[in-house]
Amino acid sequence: MELDRLRTLFEGGPAIRLLRSPNAAYIVGFLHRQFKRAEQISIVHSEIVTALADFQDDLRNIEPEALSRQPGEYVAEWSSSSCQWLARRLGRSIDEPLYQLTSHTEDALALVERVLGRDGTFVATESRLKLVIDTLDDLVVRASDDPEVRLVALRERRAEISREIEAIESGEAVRTYRPAQIRERLLTAVSLLRELQGDFRSVEDSFRSLTRAVQAKQLSGPDRPGGILEYVLDEEDLLKRSDQGASFYEFVRLILSPSETDRIEALIESLTDIDELAAMPERVEQVSGLIDLLQDEAQGVLRTNRRLSATLRRLLDERSEGERRRVAELLSEVRALALERCESSDPRADGLELDLDLAIRSPFRRSFWTKGTEFDATELAEREVAPSERLDAFSQLAELRHLDWRTLRARIVEETREGRVVRLSEVLSAHPPRAGVMEVLGYIQLARDGGHFIDRLRFETVVIDAKGEAGVKLELEIPLTIFSASEASH
Repeated sequence: MELDRLRTLFEGGPAIRLLRSPNAAYIVGFLHRQFKRAEQISIVHSEIVTALADFQDDLRNIEPEALSRQPGEYVAEWSSSSCQWLARRLGRSIDEPLYQLTSHTEDALALVERVLGRDGTFVATESRLKLVIDTLDDLVVRASDDPEVRLVALRERRAEISREIEAIESGEAVRTYRPAQIRERLLTAVSLLRELQGDFRSVEDSFRSLTRAVQAKQLSGPDRPGGILEYVLDEEDLLKRSDQGASFYEFVRLILSPSETDRIEALIESLTDIDELAAMPERVEQVSGLIDLLQDEAQGVLRTNRRLSATLRRLLDERSEGERRRVAELLSEVRALALERCESSDPRADGLELDLDLAIRSPFRRSFWTKGTEFDATELAEREVAPSERLDAFSQLAELRHLDWRTLRARIVEETREGRVVRLSEVLSAHPPRAGVMEVLGYIQLARDGGHFIDRLRFETVVIDAKGEAGVKLELEIPLTIFSASEASH
């Protein structure tokens, strides 16, 4: 251990400050009772203050001077920057703040639990050594890219499985763990799950630090949105590629996988059938509770990561909106200067043409991609087609007209000039379609591609000439489609 890091830890580390506090026993006992024993990730302000008041009432019978201040003062102190024992967060659907254990407090509680666990009653040594040996064996095999190393390990495992199968089939008794070994392995699992729960605080703190860094860069100076985006993506990629980040995301994949969740639930259910664990029902319940708690913890860290994305998007939206306003102000100044120039000199000498129909839009206002409509596949029955039917079909195909998309777009721009808003029925009235129903569908396609308004719940009726049949009218019911100038300019 480096002396500089040890000196910094013991002089200013929040975990050490907690353990060296005069009220350390009472604070650790209270926090352990409310969070660990109750298996809670977060507690609302009113509940933790009420619980601390009840805890103080119990203390007065044995230690009248311990924790003598108001409970709200202690909660505020423990969540302050000077202590950092509780993390104070704003709730998403409630009006009062939430409190969680910090990574420093998790470290302190883990240390106390480890020390108190060595009380001479039971120490899981054999199972931990077996876990170490299995881990090292897996490391040696999986770290090598030599196929022969892997094949040797697989053949040894296959031979061991074959020997055990032959022994059972020959009538030999099934070898099982001794009662002490069974209980020892359950305690090892509980211990590892508790340590794993505390590790989440460190990962969550990393995401929160990155979010604060983004907000600090936003407030520190006029950085370009592209520069901030580059910084965030680089930092997030570095976090995900780090040993801690890579391990966490693989853990999330496992703990939130439906197949792995079903497997874990089946294993926990099987624990209740083991006779040797009948005297330890609270430990079995702890395993079940800790698994659920770990899943909630993983979801919490992912929510923190999503808040980082929301912060980034809000930042870029604000920058884009600011730039849009600045461009609008510049255009207004240009118009004013052009008007002043027009009144003070010959307008034919020089000038400036402004595209007033140009619409400036933020790309972040566009909707997210949605999956297109899927059509049911219809199996076509094979049949012989009469020559006359085939000739008629080709004749109809030859009569189809090629849609002039450029002309259709020009008509839409013409009808929406000067900021007008028109319906598709009005466009068809001003420009009767020559290609029949296909031309009407072409207008609707242009409306969809151009971002114009299409109401699929309201309809209007239009009458057009039937293509190729003089004097024959077609009555069509089409979705209410409205064209506007701002969209027609794109």
